[in-house]
Amino acid sequence: STTNAAVCTPAIVGQSNVAVTMGYTCNNPSTCQSGNYLNVNATGVPSTGGSVSLNFDANGASQLSLRYDDVGQITLSANRAQTPVSGGTSVTLSGASNAFVVRPSTLTVSAVNATATTARPAGGLVKAGEPFSATVTAQNALGSTTPSFGKEGASVLLTPSLVTPATGNNPAISNGTIPGSEFGSTGMSNDANGVARVTNLSWTEVGSITLTPTLSDYLGTGALTGTASATVGRFYPNHFAVSGTPSVTPTCGFAYFGQSNAVAVSAVVEARNLADARTQNYATGYAGMLASLALVGADSVNGTDQSSRLTQLACSWSSGQCSLSGSTAVAKSTATPSSPDNPFAALQLGLKITVSTDGANFNSLTMNPATAGSCSAAGTCNAQAIGSAFR
Repeated sequence: STTNAAVCTPAIVGQSNVAVTMGYTCNNPSTCQSGNYLNVNATGVPSTGGSVSLNFDANGASQLSLRYDDVGQITLSANRAQTPVSGGTSVTLSGASNAFVVRPSTLTVSAVNATATTARPAGGLVKAGEPFSATVTAQNALGSTTPSFGKEGASVLLTPSLVTPATGNNPAISNGTIPGSEFGSTGMSNDANGVARVTNLSWTEVGSITLTPTLSDYLGTGALTGTASATVGRFYPNHFAVSGTPSVTPTCGFAYFGQSNAVAVSAVVEARNLADARTQNYATGYAGMLASLALVGADSVNGTDQSSRLTQLACSWSSGQCSLSGSTAVAKSTATPSSPDNPFAALQLGLKITVSTDGANFNSLTMNPATAGSCSAAGTCNAQAIGSAFR
């Protein structure tokens, strides 16, 4: 007090447009970003401090309107050189707030595309299990990037949600936890601060998904769920494979031309990912067109395609599998008496992908009914042989 030294009273009372130097200290991360990220009463202030005009009421208090455009834990500071009484000695009034946390308003996922620049089927993103890339950005409430994000050690988890099929198998994203070190120039893509471009993500199923970035906790303030991405996909099979041991069994030990139910056939085909595991979502509801299969056949690898003479078996996809089970017949030929149809010495059956919108084929192609001799040597294999040849 100016009248009683034992009594403390406000040093600035009822004054307007008082210049006060305000700034802030970055606690976590410990280094502040360059720029005026603190806004006090509509005035941008750097961490090192800047002059702000304040109005003090009769109680010596000034209401502050604050906005911090970055993230992390910070402490505010204020100081002013003040002469308490006319002719007195100038003193520096200073103070600091408690440490508090400012967290991102949201996290976004953008620019999702294939990591490898290879040809893709129409509507296809990558094969199941193949790497793809995405950009994660931490943003404030104004939609601007928060450059300190990641430098405080925060990590982001990308969580997939099924779009097509609407229900099904939904494994976690491989490498879907993005550490703070990936944000900014220390990351694999040398990004801007507050941004992480990762190129090693993968999803081992087929279909389409969205990706939601989440924080389990941000500096003790609790979890944060970011903005879900646009639809990501289509993820499609890497290849098809015959599962187990297929069987081709003539009912009489051999088969007659034109004999009904002459040969029992049993085979299971699977749509698989890059790791050769079955993709369970490859079924009705899959985002693309499902593959079609056909029985093919040739006798003694003589180059004469006999596929048109085989009775085809129905096959429908369920949980990534297409099961063929039934009996086929070998139709009589249109041979004339002057050109009879000779017996088959070793009729080999196989399976061929006849429709594959995604371009996937069997991982093991071992026959071509229209190629004489070795199709491998000729480079013409287009089907996979099943079972043993029969007469």
